[in-house]
Amino acid sequence: MWVHQIFKDRETHSEFQRLVHDLRLFDDEYFFKNFQMSLIQFEELLSWVAPYIVKSSKRRPTTSPAERLVITLQYLATGDAQ
Repeated sequence: MWVHQIFKDRETHSEFQRLVHDLRLFDDEYFFKNFQMSLIQFEELLSWVAPYIVKSSKRRPTTSPAERLVITLQYLATGDAQ
């Protein structure tokens, strides 16, 4: 099936991978400014909700529970579905 190149690169070049993943690894203070919670709180919340928000598909890669949580938190904080 034909897939546009921008979607093929999603796993390495998405906003989640470029911003959130790097914040989780390198900058706790900036992570807190963006999500109003510490990285430890985020990881704990993720451990609670991950079993309920995980998706699986044999046809295509799915969005990770961490990415799904970030999208939900962003929407709840801003009301803006990007």
